[in-house]
Amino acid sequence: MALADLFARTGRLRNGTYVDTLIYPIAAPSTGNSYYVNEISSMFPSTTLASGQPAYAVWNLNIVNTLDSVPYAWCAHFPIGDDDDPCLPGVSGTELNLWNIVGLYNATTNTTTDVLKAVTGLTALTSGPLSPGYLYIPHKFSPFTGPPPKGVIQNDTQWADVAWSQHVESYCLEYFGGITC
Repeated sequence: MALADLFARTGRLRNGTYVDTLIYPIAAPSTGNSYYVNEISSMFPSTTLASGQPAYAVWNLNIVNTLDSVPYAWCAHFPIGDDDDPCLPGVSGTELNLWNIVGLYNATTNTTTDVLKAVTGLTALTSGPLSPGYLYIPHKFSPFTGPPPKGVIQNDTQWADVAWSQHVESYCLEYFGGITC
């Protein structure tokens, strides 16, 4: 999205304009404030290829696996789900909020506590003194849900393995119909 924006603003797209330019973001975290997200949405309006098509049959929407932790980064509004919550783009009811990473997988209490500590640290960086008053907003997205993890995640290594699988393998399965990466 950022390159499409840059190329549009510097006249490097076809005919020097962004008209008829399609972007195809996949598994992207939130990339900017509300001004930037609104600007990108107006420059590159979302389109679908046909009704009833899979989540990836769209242009100018972020393709998101709802079990992938990466798209949940960096919007860190609290409390989650209140009426003014900017982390809810309104496309699917899925809220791409950094705090939702904590309960994304079925994990033991110790693992969840470790993930919570990491998310709390990330939140301090994204909405704390290093970024005063700046809130990252998710782009509009088209969701699908990858295969759920099996069993209870017992430790940080298993959590990281599931997170990696959901961020890489699930997209390959969705796109290529059962082929793994």
